[in-house]
Amino acid sequence: MPEANVTVYAIGSNVEVKVGSHGLSTFCSPYDLDFTQADEGVKAYIISGFSPTTMSITLTPADYVPAGTGLVVKGATGTYNVPIAATDKVWANLLVGVVVPTPITTTDNGYSNFILTNGAQGFNWYASSPGTLPAGKAYLRLPTRSVSGPNQASSFTWIFEDNDPTGIQEVQTAETDNAWYTLDGIRLAGKPTSSGIYVNNGIKYVVK
Repeated sequence: MPEANVTVYAIGSNVEVKVGSHGLSTFCSPYDLDFTQADEGVKAYIISGFSPTTMSITLTPADYVPAGTGLVVKGATGTYNVPIAATDKVWANLLVGVVVPTPITTTDNGYSNFILTNGAQGFNWYASSPGTLPAGKAYLRLPTRSVSGPNQASSFTWIFEDNDPTGIQEVQTAETDNAWYTLDGIRLAGKPTSSGIYVNNGIKYVVK
């Protein structure tokens, strides 16, 4: 099942952003937003890069976000207020946001489309072709020549470009104990302390 719709409400000078039970949701607002003044605990990201060689997507923190920008929002499950604020900032973004229900297909014009089914599984090939993406959501659009088929989506490595000492961000989930594992399936006693690729809640993370 696709992730639940992220409903957008205009509340005075704020917009409500809802983060689902797995700590990650896609989001798109019809208004310019200022995430630097958002309620504590929510972060917004664009997907700024994709490497076919490593099958990794790079998520860059977004602060001032123009209307219609596709985002991944991250935080504990809940609803957060984000101020409406005019901005002329432009982001180079692989996410496509929609502010009205929008028909999309598995592929179009040389691109393949992926949706976030839930935070634990990550982005998956959009199989409901044609289908309609609800308003307030976003999907990942990649050149078809760079992805060989739907099974590759499950192997995406997520790289968060935060100013975090470990280069990783923990994902909140209601279904697991947030344990970290090596790619060989070995459970760690805590968060990774050495560089490498690790798995947490079904998503791969790069520790630099």
